[in-house]
Amino acid sequence: MFKHIFVPLDGSPMAETALPAAMYFAKCFGAQISLVHLIEKGRPQTVHDQPHLHDEKEAAAYLAGIASLFPLGAHVNLHVHAEEVSHVAQSIVDHSMTELHSDLVIMCTHGDEGTRRFVSGSIAQQVIARGTLPVLAVHAGNKPQDEFACGKILMPLGGQGDHGDILESATQFARCCQAIIRLVSVVPTFDTIPGKWFQVGRLLPGTTSEMLDIEAEEMSKILELQASVLRKKDIVAETKVLRGDPGHLIAVDAEESAAAMIVMATHGKSGMSALWEGSVAHKVFAESMKPVMLMPVA
Repeated sequence: MFKHIFVPLDGSPMAETALPAAMYFAKCFGAQISLVHLIEKGRPQTVHDQPHLHDEKEAAAYLAGIASLFPLGAHVNLHVHAEEVSHVAQSIVDHSMTELHSDLVIMCTHGDEGTRRFVSGSIAQQVIARGTLPVLAVHAGNKPQDEFACGKILMPLGGQGDHGDILESATQFARCCQAIIRLVSVVPTFDTIPGKWFQVGRLLPGTTSEMLDIEAEEMSKILELQASVLRKKDIVAETKVLRGDPGHLIAVDAEESAAAMIVMATHGKSGMSALWEGSVAHKVFAESMKPVMLMPVA
């Protein structure tokens, strides 16, 4: 499924929290890993209150030290981009997609407003918005030495559109990792209707509540249908329809169901914009310490 994993590192232990996941998926998929450091223009003396790499030689030695942590036989490439870059996120996108031809980016998320938030301006968020590769975002609150395992994957599905692409990816994912797939869908309650639909609901409260109940019933059938497809492929699948605020309930369910990670589909630029505007991924990441993978689908 994944053959080349791109891991950007800035020299800080915080960024190294992405390494356990990179090691795990490299082993599962037999993938090669590229450890990458970009020399940032106007780089500070420290990053996240930790020493910052300052030149090509220093960065090369650092990456070599990180590579030595990987198991014997792992295919690890080292890449230092010596030419200074002004826009780190765009450079990560360019290197991962065009220069190194990677098919997965695994990186730590951290921002000035806290390690448990997808903040505006965070590099991980910008990489997701600018690129078309799957991105696995690992919380900076985790520790580099923490082991990574993937026994259960939580996958939220919406009620519209064809889920074939993401379910096919999920099948490959689960088979390689020997993971359970938990399909969930969140249908709002009357009190949690988002955006402009809230005003419509206020005009027709009874009808709106009834329509939401019907939608929940339909989503239960859809999830069971999708789960049956997975089960026919010998994938263990479970389903759950939740009622309320999507971002909050996805995060809560990930904790309560002991999911190892959350996989969410995106549908190109317009889909990304809608996702961020709805704050679903933002809230999921803010309320859960689980890694979040965003996967583009056609």
